[in-house]
Amino acid sequence: MKISEEIETIMEFAREEAMRTGYFCITPDHIFLGILREGRCEVVKNLEQNGIDLRDAKAEIESAIFRSGEVPYSEADSIRPCRETDNLLSMAIAEAVKDGDSITGCTHILKALLCDNTSVAGAYLHRHGFGGSTGPGAKQKQEPVKTPANLNDLLSIVNINSNIVS
Repeated sequence: MKISEEIETIMEFAREEAMRTGYFCITPDHIFLGILREGRCEVVKNLEQNGIDLRDAKAEIESAIFRSGEVPYSEADSIRPCRETDNLLSMAIAEAVKDGDSITGCTHILKALLCDNTSVAGAYLHRHGFGGSTGPGAKQKQEPVKTPANLNDLLSIVNINSNIVS
């Protein structure tokens, strides 16, 4: 499974967002902030077309997750995805497979995020009409699939080595 260039960019932004908000781990919320920061992907356009105020979304997520003090740039290599992020990325790959796509893209990340019940971003999107059985991005909850090789390829984009526990 190939990973789109936009996902590579988003993962770099997510790492920077984790550092900026004071985390030594990349959470699903950081990935969503990375999507908003990338700004050009189809997901961002879809969010805007469906009435999501991107500045409001960013502000709400940041206020909920922000910790005092940034992670110093010298510690960038210490930033790792948390378990929820491993699951989110596995689900995104599964969404791409389910859709018959040969490349995992930003839309697959959004679909996976809508299944995530641990993130502020997922809750924000649900409150604004995404997910559930109706509305933009509607889909049913799905369990993550274990795809260690594909997930490690995705995580290597930000120089992360991840061992998926079976």
